[in-house]
Amino acid sequence: MTITVTPVSDALGAEITGVDLSTPLDPTDEADIRQAFLDHQLLIFPGQDLSDDDHVRLCELFGPVQPERMNPDLAEKAQPGIHYVSNTRPDAILPHGDIVFHMDQVQYETPCLAMSLYGMEVPSQGGETLFSNARAAYDSLPDDTKARLDGLRCFNCYLYDSPNVLRRVTEREENAPRAVHPVVRTHPETGRKAIHVSRLSTDYIVDMERDESDALLEKLFETLEEDRFVHMHKWRVGDLAIWDNRCVMHARNDYDSEGERRLLRRIAVMGDRPY
Repeated sequence: MTITVTPVSDALGAEITGVDLSTPLDPTDEADIRQAFLDHQLLIFPGQDLSDDDHVRLCELFGPVQPERMNPDLAEKAQPGIHYVSNTRPDAILPHGDIVFHMDQVQYETPCLAMSLYGMEVPSQGGETLFSNARAAYDSLPDDTKARLDGLRCFNCYLYDSPNVLRRVTEREENAPRAVHPVVRTHPETGRKAIHVSRLSTDYIVDMERDESDALLEKLFETLEEDRFVHMHKWRVGDLAIWDNRCVMHARNDYDSEGERRLLRRIAVMGDRPY
């Protein structure tokens, strides 16, 4: 079969067809997929029938699988990198509601390089994943704003069990993960820059008055959430999505979690320290 790469929107993303991920790929196909990942930032492989090992093998094209850090007790025991987002399993997370835009694991010193989801059960409506092109959002900023952002760092924190609305950590949660990262991240492979803050995880900009920090962050959040930078993916059973967590944000639409089933297998790829 010949791999075909078809863009899915003007914002970002491509659908990859002509490949069966349930079997090992040849080196040419592997190289084509890695290049498409850098070019399009989000890849969707439709109609796949994937075991745990198949899903892991695809993720390992981009680097070692990241063992689950936030909820390690809920990860698969045989493969600690496998986790579930679902309302149908007791060992899954995020069963209900919408989720605001974010990049995964920025509360750690080394956020994941990539995140992937595989559609096993999907609702008839709702539950879509929204993807935002943080690289294009940065490119759209005026030069004076880019200059203002140069060298700024932000404090990121997140805890799934936090009582706060956005699940940011509180002073009482001393052992909760938190990390300081650049507001603008440089991609280690392409050299391109991307906005690296999110509503879910970024609390404030370091060494800046809180009011000024809040105003600047809100401007960046609104830019990232503009329709021109966002692609919405409607899940189908058998969809495998993998995206570049270094320059792509994602969010989730609400769905009827009381009346419909949703089950996605989730695997992350290890990353490095942002700069």
